[in-house]
Amino acid sequence: MLNSFSSFHYVAFLLLLGSLLLNVQHDHVDNVFGASKQHLLLLTAHPDDECMFFGPTILALTAAEVNHTVYSLCLSSGDADGLGDVRKKELGASLDVLGVDRGRRAVLDEP
Repeated sequence: MLNSFSSFHYVAFLLLLGSLLLNVQHDHVDNVFGASKQHLLLLTAHPDDECMFFGPTILALTAAEVNHTVYSLCLSSGDADGLGDVRKKELGASLDVLGVDRGRRAVLDEP
């Protein structure tokens, strides 16, 4: 019961945070994250979390008028069903679209 209760609150928090960040306009992102260029780390548990939960935020942070440096660290390859290699490629393609440079990404694949 505690695990499902915690998971529910975690998902609710992410949805609330995402909806708040969706309301941030590109020209106001500097005010939220500071006037100077920032270096930010996106930490996700598995491939697809970057687009499901943080897509609009990453797009706002990597937009040309803001152009913060975003790094991505994914803590697993999502290989539960033997699709780890496929999911890593999908993660790379997603990060390409979101504007995270190839040299600023890593996937940990520890058992």
